[in-house]
Amino acid sequence: MSATSSQTPAPLSPDAPPQAPSAPDLDLDALEADLSQRSAADIVAWACDTFGDRAMLTTSFGVQAAVMLHLVTSVKPDIPVGFKVEV
Repeated sequence: MSATSSQTPAPLSPDAPPQAPSAPDLDLDALEADLSQRSAADIVAWACDTFGDRAMLTTSFGVQAAVMLHLVTSVKPDIPVGFKVEV
């Protein structure tokens, strides 16, 4: 089969990470019109309500990241925070 033909994916091995659930169907034009009029805290609240336990915050712990950490954790104090350390 060619690389562009549709194939049934092979079953995941037991060691494979779980596949992320699909995002909800969103009307992006309506969403942009609505969220562009809201505060940053309201947008974070919308994201947490919409994506539930799938919402998380990533950070580099840089100077600007402190603002986002403060904003998001003030809306959802128990949000998971991920970061990557490069060695």
